[in-house]
Amino acid sequence: MKRFIAFLLLICLTNVYGCFGKFNLTRKVYDINSKVSDKFLRSAVTWAFIIIPVYGISALLDFVLFNTIEFWTGKNPIAEKEKEFFYAYKDDLFYIKAKKTKNDEVVYKIRHYRGDVLCDTLEINWNLADGTSKGLFKNNKETVLYMADQDGLKKEEHLIN
Repeated sequence: MKRFIAFLLLICLTNVYGCFGKFNLTRKVYDINSKVSDKFLRSAVTWAFIIIPVYGISALLDFVLFNTIEFWTGKNPIAEKEKEFFYAYKDDLFYIKAKKTKNDEVVYKIRHYRGDVLCDTLEINWNLADGTSKGLFKNNKETVLYMADQDGLKKEEHLIN
């Protein structure tokens, strides 16, 4: 028991500088819970995550491991690969997902909804190595491919739906 207490004390002392981080793992668990649409089911999932203790374990891992790694390296291993978020404006909802691939490419996928109806999507592939990018815009009327490099827009091509 003394070794366990000494171990916990050592973790707390080494983690003093890294304790205030982004808590990305805990936020991902929260995002999973927030996507449950029925408020009664969401409440049940919240209670289950507290009882099982999913929130507690994710917060502990964030506090002890991932936030410390972020403090010492400047990078959080949970947050590096992919980001997802929503942006709402009046009746429009924009679902945005950004992902970095292994071959130095960043892919942005933006889905635009009005109410529950998908209006259009835009996917942008940006190559970090050579600075080129491709954008594919789709809606129910047209599909347009845009290609650009560091000098600007090079090609626009209307594709058939």
